[in-house]
Amino acid sequence: MRRFRFSCITCLLSSYSLSASVIYLSELDSYSPNQNLHLLSPRISKDSGGTSYVFSNSVEISHALFPLDKTANCFTNTEGNLAFIGNQHALIFDHVQSNAIGATISHQALGHSVTLSGFSMVSFIQAPSSTTSGTGQGALYSLGPVLIQNNHNLLFCNNTSTGNGGAIYCPFLLGSKEAVPSVSFSGNEILTFSHNSTSQGNGGAIYAHHLTISSGLSTLFKNNHAHSDTHPGGGAIAIAAGGTLALSADYGNIIFEGNTVSSQPNKRMRNAIHLHHGARITQLRATEGNHISFYDPLIQIGNPTEELVLNAPEGSHKYRGTLRFSGAQFSNKEKTLEDLTSIFTQDVRLASGTLSLEDDAVVNMRSFTQEQDSCVRMDKNTILQCDKDISLANLCLHLTNTPPQQAASIISQGGRLSLQNPIMLSTPHHSFYEHPDLQHSFTVDILELKAKESENIQVSKIEALPIGKPESHYGYQGNWNIQWKDTQDPKGEAAIKKASITWEPTGYVLHPERKGTLVPTSAWDVAMDMRAVFSLIESSVENPFSSLGVWSSGIVNYFEHNDGDKESHRYESLGGVLGLNCRLFSSHLLGISGGQIFGKSQDFSVSQNLSVTQFGSVYAQVTDEATLATLCSAKVSFSRTSHTLKTHYTFTDSQESPWLSTCWSGEFATGVPITGGHPRSPCRITPFIKLQGVFYDQQAFEESGEEARSFDDMRLMSLWIPTGIKFERHGYKARNSMNFSLAYVPNVFRKHSHGEISLLSNGISWKAEMLDLEPQAVLVQFTNHYVLFHRVELFGNATCELGHNAQKYHGSVSMKILF
Repeated sequence: MRRFRFSCITCLLSSYSLSASVIYLSELDSYSPNQNLHLLSPRISKDSGGTSYVFSNSVEISHALFPLDKTANCFTNTEGNLAFIGNQHALIFDHVQSNAIGATISHQALGHSVTLSGFSMVSFIQAPSSTTSGTGQGALYSLGPVLIQNNHNLLFCNNTSTGNGGAIYCPFLLGSKEAVPSVSFSGNEILTFSHNSTSQGNGGAIYAHHLTISSGLSTLFKNNHAHSDTHPGGGAIAIAAGGTLALSADYGNIIFEGNTVSSQPNKRMRNAIHLHHGARITQLRATEGNHISFYDPLIQIGNPTEELVLNAPEGSHKYRGTLRFSGAQFSNKEKTLEDLTSIFTQDVRLASGTLSLEDDAVVNMRSFTQEQDSCVRMDKNTILQCDKDISLANLCLHLTNTPPQQAASIISQGGRLSLQNPIMLSTPHHSFYEHPDLQHSFTVDILELKAKESENIQVSKIEALPIGKPESHYGYQGNWNIQWKDTQDPKGEAAIKKASITWEPTGYVLHPERKGTLVPTSAWDVAMDMRAVFSLIESSVENPFSSLGVWSSGIVNYFEHNDGDKESHRYESLGGVLGLNCRLFSSHLLGISGGQIFGKSQDFSVSQNLSVTQFGSVYAQVTDEATLATLCSAKVSFSRTSHTLKTHYTFTDSQESPWLSTCWSGEFATGVPITGGHPRSPCRITPFIKLQGVFYDQQAFEESGEEARSFDDMRLMSLWIPTGIKFERHGYKARNSMNFSLAYVPNVFRKHSHGEISLLSNGISWKAEMLDLEPQAVLVQFTNHYVLFHRVELFGNATCELGHNAQKYHGSVSMKILF
């Protein structure tokens, strides 16, 4: 794209350099009253060969004031073409006070063009800043074609005019022999018209005879306003009588929002575009994935004979985007029929893509036909009305609430109305099928077809045809069926064919992101942390020559369970522990410890649990007085954990939910030590068996918000019996030691209560399923103790526990001050 722009600029510059005046502008040509003591001098060009302003740097003209008794402005051209070539620099007009027709650029050369191209930024802000006495009209005025192309960012904001065109005014002079001028936007990435206005004219942003807009990344017309004491029109755009309008959303969206017109000071009506008598629309199209959205009406006057083809193809290039007419930006108090009604006086044909009527919008046309490769989508209480024939091939009714309270209407005032193929139903978001009303059957009117005579309404191909199952979705399941009924309007002036739909529920499918399995599964996270703490405590006392003292430790844990296609789980934690080991009687040991662990678990989907665990432990060890070998030990811990569940839904806002849990855990271990080697450097082999258990209690809690759930309380009891062998080696002179353990760890007992999880919005509940962990694993553990300076011991622990589908790793680094 940049190479293309550069080549265009180069060609344009070279062509102008042959015969035109070329003027180079740099930052020295900028103007600000803070830096310049004199008034800005107008630049006036009148070279019949044309004038080109070539930018070597950015130029900003700020707070320029021209005498109001004169018609001076920033740039005026009276002969030949006029070009502004940006070379990827910026041109900014900010607060320009002028009484001229075109406060910044006035191009008065009939039949010659004005071009702005190749800029990184072009801004027209408050130029003129307010209407003044005289004839000041808008920011840019041209009697010839206006070409604004291949710029990155274009902004027209708060410009005003005492006549037509608050930002751009491109009129055709009566009696001129030149072609009618046009305004064209193409190749621009961002185009914004905001808060431009006229005090006595049409076209709050643009007034032109011929206007073409091809959208880049974004095109927005917002809050522009046109005021005229008589026949105001075109809050954003006004097209002169006999003119043309072409809108093409090629690479981005085109949006009209908040544009208004008024004939009285305090009474504004919504209006985006006004096409005066005989003006016609030649293009109204959007590429697939893009849209043209009218949140303000489009009004066309007169009776052009040319058919308007919506989303018309161009060669082999198809346009399958959305053309939207919507009242979504209104409050219910603001909605009036005039504010919601768009009028096309051309015959209209939808070639491809989607024509969408939303939020009470009304669209009037002369006639309407639809091709097979297209869709007409209608909300409740929207109206498609034609003076003549209507032929619909694919109609989609958009269910915006449950059940829909008002039917959509299709009206043919003087022709035939034909509806073919099954009606499709669509829903705006996931929550439609979560509504509790869908638990039961119901019937509701959804569509009304209206014509002068009943014979003019043809729906034979879909008479009493079931709509069938809706698209795959979560929530309440069921089928829609349609029934037709013939009736008359209350005055008997028209025939009406009403369609009602019946919902037959068949069940409910829970969205997997709502299951909440991470909450009960967090019990295993706490249990794994406490078993890791027991392993750390064992490391602190296992060296009989350096077991007494005050110690501190940093601990880290990692646990992952991945069961193929089933739900997976991962948990990571780290924390700190402080402990005290002291002698009990002659050679036995008693200790206490406490600490805090920070954890994070996730389910590889949308949920994440952050936890903070605080715990305290008491432990004792019985040793052989002769060999100092451990005969048995016992440990008891209590922990309290605060959790925060974060659910990042893909279909709505994220949810954050706190809750609390407590856990009692214990371990009893015994073994038969077999000692060998030198008495001062013993080696020891100890077959051992342990009994480890946890009792976990989770409190009930409720979430808040639109997707809130309630969780029942839940309990878990589990027992493990690690059985294995331990190898110890102690130093000859120093009190160092190394330990290695290998064990088989079966989970011999587990029991947990199946609490329920409920969705508060509709009362649906389901069992809180806990992740089913491995029933057995193999444990490998290594510990090393190293004594420094006779009073300081460093010791570390590394543990690996492997199952078929799960793995757990634990590590710690500790220091002890010896007694």
